[in-house]
Amino acid sequence: MDFKRQRLTLQQFDATLQELGQIRGHAVWAWDTQTVYDLNLDLQPTTAAHLWRYASSLVPEPYRTWQVNGQTRLELQAQQLSWHASAAPAAWMVFWHLEQLAFSSPEGDTAAENISGTLQAVVSPAVNPSRYRIDGSLHLQPFSVLVGNFFPGLEAQHVTSAITFSGTYHPGAPRVDVQLDGQFGKLGRLIVSGKLLRDAASQAAAPWRYG
Repeated sequence: MDFKRQRLTLQQFDATLQELGQIRGHAVWAWDTQTVYDLNLDLQPTTAAHLWRYASSLVPEPYRTWQVNGQTRLELQAQQLSWHASAAPAAWMVFWHLEQLAFSSPEGDTAAENISGTLQAVVSPAVNPSRYRIDGSLHLQPFSVLVGNFFPGLEAQHVTSAITFSGTYHPGAPRVDVQLDGQFGKLGRLIVSGKLLRDAASQAAAPWRYG
């Protein structure tokens, strides 16, 4: 702790969040400017299933009862985060590591397994109007997937997946504008553009819908 510079340096901290698992990180807290520098947080849940119990409430209603298993790890990095009213917004980076992840619908007609790869994204907040810009990519090793009667041989044919995406989240709407461009080896390319919408007046009852 440096009282002269009004800073607290946490070189390494570790905590256990019950079923959520271990969280580790380091940061420098400048209390005079209400700013955190060199923030790095690393959350490693016991399993992806434990994390899904908390995260499922953020997805549209039909998907909340899906089963998710495997291992995952989340990283958050930011050079500067400030709670000071006059501070300029700062971007932060998110890394989501997947290892042997699997998911399935309650009916079993949609499922995937052996999903391994990394998602990385930059989240850039704006001052006015209030919104968040998200740009990133997702790279996956060959995995198995079933959608109804459609069973592409991604794993058998050693097809890797490279997906880039961008979007804008409008908290006041609430609305998410999404653009996605995916390349799936020799199987071809998939381009998606659309919106996720929700009734702001009844968020507890109304699920997200696509537009």
